[in-house]
Amino acid sequence: MLEKQQAKKIVDELLNYFLYHEISEIKIALDFAPEGLYIEIQGKTPQQPDDLQDFVVGLNAPRDINMEEYCEHLIGSDHHDIEDYHLLGVLIDDSEILYDAPIFDVKIFRKK
Repeated sequence: MLEKQQAKKIVDELLNYFLYHEISEIKIALDFAPEGLYIEIQGKTPQQPDDLQDFVVGLNAPRDINMEEYCEHLIGSDHHDIEDYHLLGVLIDDSEILYDAPIFDVKIFRKK
């Protein structure tokens, strides 16, 4: 059950990012695979988000298992700061972020 709660928090934070940037036609896919959790969220936007570089840097923060519980309590708010992206990065192992107008695609992987 903990795995699903963590997935929900990660998806909520990603969805907040998409909604905040008025990205439309959002599709979300989750896969609880034996090796871990795969999340893909995709939408359409005429231009890339202005803070995309900060988002990429934050999601590439190294995962820190010792900080996970603390970070889980902090993510999920409606405001967006660079620190929020870093908190999300601490909870995941890998991310891939692509923008090919108008498609914006974010893929996340979290090991078990």
